[in-house]
Amino acid sequence: MGRTITRVRDGQDTHGAEHKLLLDVSFDATYTANGESFTPRQAGGLRVLTNVIPPGPLTTGHTISWDRAGQRLKVLTTSTGAEVAGGTNLAAITGARIAVTGW
Repeated sequence: MGRTITRVRDGQDTHGAEHKLLLDVSFDATYTANGESFTPRQAGGLRVLTNVIPPGPLTTGHTISWDRAGQRLKVLTTSTGAEVAGGTNLAAITGARIAVTGW
């Protein structure tokens, strides 16, 4: 598995059927080309993801981006905006906090 998702304690807010969750994402040494799977179920057991807000630029020189159509988290090189190559060691990216909204 190329990434680990951890739900942030007390990082949930619910309004009617809409849930807002905070998640910490960590990557490892085997980044998957075209991004890591990120489905509603992986995002806290939701049925539908309506929005994912990744953190800003990371100190590692990377940015995390959400591919809504492909249901994937992609890691980009901040300086070029290009996606990192498959197999890239991203173990230095730990605890990157993302906010998700869904129902």
